[in-house]
Amino acid sequence: MIVVCLKADLETYLDRNRRRESPSDEVAVHIVRREFERPDADVTVDVTARSSGAVVDCIVPVLRVLTEDRRPSEVGSDSGTR
Repeated sequence: MIVVCLKADLETYLDRNRRRESPSDEVAVHIVRREFERPDADVTVDVTARSSGAVVDCIVPVLRVLTEDRRPSEVGSDSGTR
């Protein structure tokens, strides 16, 4: 499993929440932000000033490297391919 953590400042969370089709209560956003424990992530991206496309552009190359590193070798692996 690869863990990706997206982080932003509180104002960014609130602004993006307000623009959602069905925004959450702002009090809930404050509570989640305060109570959230940041995971031990393989990749962390600050999304404050990035579009969703720019975030993907940051993550995909790292995921490619991480998945290559975690892929079992063909020789001697349990995958049955040789």
